Amino acid sequence: MTLWGEFMVAVILALVLLIALCAVVGGLWALVKQQVVVDENGAVSEIEIPLVGKLKTNYPSLVAIMLGIGLAWAVQSRLELQVTVPTAPLLANLRMDGLPEDTYVIVGAVPQKYLKVQNVRSSDGIRIDVEEPGPYTVVAFTVTGISDNRPVYKVISGPATANPETKAFEFAGNLGRANQTE
Repeated sequence: MTLWGEFMVAVILALVLLIALCAVVGGLWALVKQQVVVDENGAVSEIEIPLVGKLKTNYPSLVAIMLGIGLAWAVQSRLELQVTVPTAPLLANLRMDGLPEDTYVIVGAVPQKYLKVQNVRSSDGIRIDVEEPGPYTVVAFTVTGISDNRPVYKVISGPATANPETKAFEFAGNLGRANQTE
């Protein structure tokens, strides 16, 4: 939807909400004034409300209140509230000694909703935007071979530390084949 379209929807929703507010306030005002409505024959109008009973009242004001509540509910059900959560980058600097250039490296930050899978193309690291304030534990793994028809993984993990200069969480580790004892 275009910006103009979103603006028009917001204006229409605001108008409907204003009408709902006027209907509720007007209906309550009419009830407080307690003006009794009579029909053409001069009989006082009655309305039966479930669990309450019969009321001799201004039932159009009750209809206005119900209409206002219904309109307000319709407006609130159309609203899409978006919460903006502050994020900070988590930089994982991994050494890939001896690994082929197109080796997949999987880096995740705990909690699991942060997951990034990417081919090794440069030494710039892998960036994942995470929520502040942390702390985070980084788990990175890659497939280094196959044994008994199952993949063999090289896994590294550890805490990501906050770097005040870059305003980011940072983690460094080695996924390369050169040092398998880490």
